[in-house]
Amino acid sequence: MHARVGPLSLLLEHLRSQIPTNDVSTTRSSSSGGRGGTATTGSVTTTTTSGAVAVTAAVAAAAATAAAPHGVTTGISSSSISAPGGPGELVLCGKGLTALPGEAWAVAASLTRLDLSSNPLAPDALPAQHLACMDRLRMLSLNNCGLECWPLAGLPAGSLDALHTLEMRANPLGSPLPADALNACPALRALDVSGVRGLRFAPGCLAGAPSLERLAACSAGLQEMPAELLRATALRELHLRGNGLMAVPDGVTVLARLTQLDVAGNDLRGLPPVLGLLTGLRALHLEGNGLRTIRRPILESGTPALLEWLRGRIPA
Repeated sequence: MHARVGPLSLLLEHLRSQIPTNDVSTTRSSSSGGRGGTATTGSVTTTTTSGAVAVTAAVAAAAATAAAPHGVTTGISSSSISAPGGPGELVLCGKGLTALPGEAWAVAASLTRLDLSSNPLAPDALPAQHLACMDRLRMLSLNNCGLECWPLAGLPAGSLDALHTLEMRANPLGSPLPADALNACPALRALDVSGVRGLRFAPGCLAGAPSLERLAACSAGLQEMPAELLRATALRELHLRGNGLMAVPDGVTVLARLTQLDVAGNDLRGLPPVLGLLTGLRALHLEGNGLRTIRRPILESGTPALLEWLRGRIPA
């Protein structure tokens, strides 16, 4: 028979007591766990199943209380939590939340993934002191949350050193990405700021993530390729579809590791011949541009052939 638990604070205390003391290993590994209940994802070990159940149940209970004042039901409960990738993942999309309550943050430090997309989050919904404690977090999704300020600004450098994916799509950011935008997450591999209209990049804003491999800024109202993107030399994928770009700068050749460049749906009229020097490109998306200086058969011949044609136009 299960023990009966009363008020929310007692429930949270009870659930926290069920989290094993060794629920997360700090061993760096890329292998899968055995029968002991621990499993690794990339280089950081995630929580055990029992620990994750306690964490997610506690967060859900607290969120339900915060989002349902005066007894109004919002549908948030432990059964509404989606954990598609395994234990330690909390997905609370479209639940009408303006914030997570303080008691929830007490256990959120055990999460490896947090998705609060499509909630009308208040400006102070993500306190820096609480975010900085989520040192096991690997994926953070805050798409379409009405955020006007960058949520990671001001966090201590390296405080989110496990974070590899950050999604911030369709937020009305009112200022450029600050110079310390990514200082908290030096291991970041993927950043998505698509749909942020009027997107701007402050000098040095990507320097905190020297291993950034994928950047998406589609439909962000860009009129030119931001110079800051050309400093992210570890990029392998750059997605700028659906902007108002009129040219690809010659300086794009510094992105020597690029394998995908998506500039479809822009206002390009031509391509710089030096683009052909990016011999590692496997996919160059150009559809939806008014390219007038390159014949259609060449455009339709595939990326390798197009790059070869461009190299042939580089002045001797």
